[in-house]
Amino acid sequence: MLPRILHNLRVKKSAKVLLVLFLAAFLFVGVAVYAQGDLNFGLQPVQNSIGLASTDIRIIIARIIRAVLGLLGVIAVVIMIYAGYTIMTAGGDEEKVVYGKKIMINGVIGLIIILSSLAIVQYVLNALGQATGMFGSDSTSKPKIETFAGSGALGKIIKDHYPEKDQIGVKRNTKISVTFAEPIDPATIISNDNNTCWGPAGLPVICDDISKTPYYGDCITNKPSFDWSKDCDHLLTKNVEIFASGLAEKKLTEAAAMTVYEDGDAKNAYTFVFKPFEPIGDSLQDMWYTVNLNADIMKKDGKTGAFDGQHYKYYTWNFKTDTTFDFDPPFIKSTYPMLGDKIPRNTIIQINFSEAMDPIMTQGLLKKDGDFTNMIFGSTAVSGEWMLSNGYATAEFTPNEECGENSCGDTMYCLQIDCEFTDKNCKQDLAVLNRTGSLIDKKTFEANPFSGLMDMSGNALDGNKDSIPNGQPNNGIKGVDGDLHLIGEPEKAPDNYWWNFTVKNEIDRKPPYVNKVTPGLDAGGVSKNAFTQITFSRPMWIGTLDSIGLEEFPEANVDGKWIDFWFFRRSETKDNKTYTELKHREYGANGVDYFYFPKISSAVKSLNQNCLYPGYGPMMQKAGESPECLITEYNDDGVPTKVPVDCVQVTTDSKTDTGCIQTTDKTVKILQPDVPKCVDYLKDISK
Repeated sequence: MLPRILHNLRVKKSAKVLLVLFLAAFLFVGVAVYAQGDLNFGLQPVQNSIGLASTDIRIIIARIIRAVLGLLGVIAVVIMIYAGYTIMTAGGDEEKVVYGKKIMINGVIGLIIILSSLAIVQYVLNALGQATGMFGSDSTSKPKIETFAGSGALGKIIKDHYPEKDQIGVKRNTKISVTFAEPIDPATIISNDNNTCWGPAGLPVICDDISKTPYYGDCITNKPSFDWSKDCDHLLTKNVEIFASGLAEKKLTEAAAMTVYEDGDAKNAYTFVFKPFEPIGDSLQDMWYTVNLNADIMKKDGKTGAFDGQHYKYYTWNFKTDTTFDFDPPFIKSTYPMLGDKIPRNTIIQINFSEAMDPIMTQGLLKKDGDFTNMIFGSTAVSGEWMLSNGYATAEFTPNEECGENSCGDTMYCLQIDCEFTDKNCKQDLAVLNRTGSLIDKKTFEANPFSGLMDMSGNALDGNKDSIPNGQPNNGIKGVDGDLHLIGEPEKAPDNYWWNFTVKNEIDRKPPYVNKVTPGLDAGGVSKNAFTQITFSRPMWIGTLDSIGLEEFPEANVDGKWIDFWFFRRSETKDNKTYTELKHREYGANGVDYFYFPKISSAVKSLNQNCLYPGYGPMMQKAGESPECLITEYNDDGVPTKVPVDCVQVTTDSKTDTGCIQTTDKTVKILQPDVPKCVDYLKDISK
């Protein structure tokens, strides 16, 4: 009996020790506060003046406290498991059962104390922050945008941005990017802090003449050392505000600002990338951030506001950071064509990455004397342009050699191969090489700026997907005999990515069509978060799917305030079809029923650059059904020779946009001359 009593005493003593540790932690945390963003509670950092580590001692203490609490939580759970085991194996011994119950009670008490400890720690830290006026009562809550004000530009004026709207788990070392549907005057977003101008061949040079055109959105990289703040243009924070939400005082994030000029034209700036000078977020607590694009942002004429015509002449969105940095590399998920495929000349080359890529490194003009060499064909004859879309995760190459028109009258472009155009038997092998960035220390995938393909956090491409940072092959020596537009054989190694295929001297004119839509046509009672998707019959040119629209009718208005409707598109190609999801604001705002009209124009094209003409879509016999339209028989010109009963023709003339897809209402004139008239007609009959 004596050993049993002594053991019980030890258990009770350990519980007391736990309690003392918890109370000590609470008292200690009163002075051991941590830095949130740049919060210092009146203290000044000292690492710049003495040779100490740069990690804030308050952050270290807070981490230790949380680690101790977590460890004690594990101990409490183990105690409860042991108590349960003791009771289960008592075998009818009442003394063991009583003993087990006592242990379980102690474990529960310890667990309650631990959970209370976490709450008290967070309360003390928040209280200290509020006392110093550094943040409000709920620094981690998502900011509320009144009646969705300022969000309606997404899907119309704003084609895409990163991070996504309301995205969570964003890493602290991320860049921020936004792409407009029309070219923007870069001077209304970027300050030319590095004093560069447009030089020969469209490249920036140091300004030596005030009459030269300023170059907005570049960095000077040909220096022994590089500094984002000193060597890059800066973000105009008066027009683009990035700040932590919920703080009592709004502090704007300063950042480098970059852009890619499409077609090498100083007026064609669509995509902008912002690199914060300091990591955003906080090392101990998730934080919401807000990005405001203000009314002074102008289109390329410098006179028309980017958001003119909208209810709210600005755009705003939120995202949430976690407490960590991203050092995981991107990789290539799929390509079109695939390794060894044979394709017609009018094919768009497509690369799908595992995550959002830095547009500055992944977009550019490919030409013989050009400076963009991160993605090459190994043949100086192949020229064109790489563009990102689909959340910056899909890169597509459009060649610049004209080779006729498609069925909608749009110019078609072909890959340059060494074949006479009339020689149908001619073919040529091509290879594509994607060059990874150079690594800073080869311990992680963290890459040197502007050194090759990398993700939004600056991690270099992992070409062979083995998660091992190999760095650039061939000791970073690129090209052949100094020509960076040729593929050096030693470069065909980790972590570059390359593959080859065969280009046939022929044109594919088979058109795509709408295979299926969800929700079904004329569906009623659709849920507010209904999954909305369009399935196309062929692999699609994803960059053109940005022309897909989605309208709400009538426009939502509550007490005189507009509730903007926003949406954006995400696409995936699999099983030789493309699936485009329309992510959207809740349908039926404030419990009111509305009509919704997806719009698909002739600007939508497949990877062989053909439009939806002749166009087909699913034929509905009953409202809400979603059958498949599946066409399998075509003539040599790509025109269907047999159309199944589940398909209906949806176009009228090759020179006009696609008409209405289909409706089960037999009184409706299905065919309309173009998309706007089609939607207007449907709105009229919906009143």
